[in-house]
Amino acid sequence: MGGPLRFAPCPEPGCPETVEDCQAHRKVPWAGRNGTTRMRSLGVTDKEWGRIVRGAMKRDGSKCLRCGGEANHVDHLVPVAWHRPPSGYKAHLAQVGCLCEGCHAVKTKAEARLGRMGRPNKALIASHVRWWLGQLPGGVRAN
Repeated sequence: MGGPLRFAPCPEPGCPETVEDCQAHRKVPWAGRNGTTRMRSLGVTDKEWGRIVRGAMKRDGSKCLRCGGEANHVDHLVPVAWHRPPSGYKAHLAQVGCLCEGCHAVKTKAEARLGRMGRPNKALIASHVRWWLGQLPGGVRAN
């Protein structure tokens, strides 16, 4: 065979689990997010983020960029965990787009899959952006 089986222990000190992703210490996505974490991660206050959301909805006609359905999410083209968006309303607005629930889930799953491989390098981020733009009608975003 290929040698002995290997088990990655839970990274939590003192946890007896032999799996790296134990249920007791699994991180919950976006857990603990609030205005302070939004300010730290996005560089904008809740009030500024609300203005960006309203601007994106107005620009995109409250329609999903991918399928044209009714949008209920405003999402960054490149996840904030990979690349902090530029400051300023117009610059930040150019980095977001409106998505419906289903299309947002597709995009988020693709990003989560990449994120589980570690922090993506610039080439992987560029590939993800090309893939996502290719998912949009005509391969372009609203201006």
